[in-house]
Amino acid sequence: MLNRRNFLVYVALIFLSAPLFSDPALSIRDEALGKGSVQDSIDHILAHISTADSQSGKRGLWCLAGNLQELNGDWVGAAKSYLQALRISGTNASGFDSMSVDQLRISAAKCFLNYCDFENAELNLKSFTNSSKDEKLAALASVYSVWVALCKSKSISEISGPTEKLRSYLEMDSMKSVRSMVLFTLWYISGEKKYSDQLKKEYPMSAEYSIVSGRTTLSAVPFWYFVPRSIDGENPAPQDKTDEPAESKAESEKGTEEKKDAPEEKKVKLEREQLGLFKSQTNADALIKSAKEKGFEAYSFTETRASGTTYYIVVVDENEDGTMGKKLRAAGFDCYPVE
Repeated sequence: MLNRRNFLVYVALIFLSAPLFSDPALSIRDEALGKGSVQDSIDHILAHISTADSQSGKRGLWCLAGNLQELNGDWVGAAKSYLQALRISGTNASGFDSMSVDQLRISAAKCFLNYCDFENAELNLKSFTNSSKDEKLAALASVYSVWVALCKSKSISEISGPTEKLRSYLEMDSMKSVRSMVLFTLWYISGEKKYSDQLKKEYPMSAEYSIVSGRTTLSAVPFWYFVPRSIDGENPAPQDKTDEPAESKAESEKGTEEKKDAPEEKKVKLEREQLGLFKSQTNADALIKSAKEKGFEAYSFTETRASGTTYYIVVVDENEDGTMGKKLRAAGFDCYPVE
């Protein structure tokens, strides 16, 4: 039989081990991961994160939200989540994947880069701890910094510095973890076969070589389309940077004219392959001319964003058998499908 002293000890042990005293962050995590979709998981975390008791729990939830938002292609949301986690000192609560300050900086920079917010990407990369002992993170930071420099360049003449830096990376043991990324970038901006040959030899199963060989295409992440590059030995038009993803919601005048006579009930969304997006009409016209010289009926239409900036979007209509993108890439043009 329990006496009063033993009873109090027993009750204390029960309370100390009961879930009632566990960080609600773990319950929020479990409930979120049990949802039917990634977006539902994200929504649950964001709706309940303020109820987490500990700062370490909140930090873990912000990191988890960022991971899920990246998986969902929500680069803006992911960047914001990582920055929220950065504002909380310390480490993630037990039960969450650990993410150091450097990892959060790199992750945020990647998301800003994918969203074409080059200024914030660069800001986070500059805040990266140069004394970090994580060699792989340092290598990633170096590559991302070169990508930002390339995206901010407006012409081929401005990328000689980043190109030389990439070439030097090929000789550095500390950059071996990102070597496939470096080779791909050099191939992409120069078109030189030696880099694609190296990818084939050293990384035949890599995502980078899959793109080079034509088995897959560049993802819809638009920052690649703002990197000046050589195509078949010719310099393309200088490309301007943008602060928003190149997703067009505007109807082109050409597409509208083509559909004027179509019966109302047969109207469908016009599918196109997007070749580029520019602030300068001159640059857009130069790309159109280059595409037409290779037999493609390229044209452009404009879209004015909420910021008041007007963009010129260069596209080619999809053909009946859906192979226009493949033909464009075979001719040296990068593209991705848009409505």
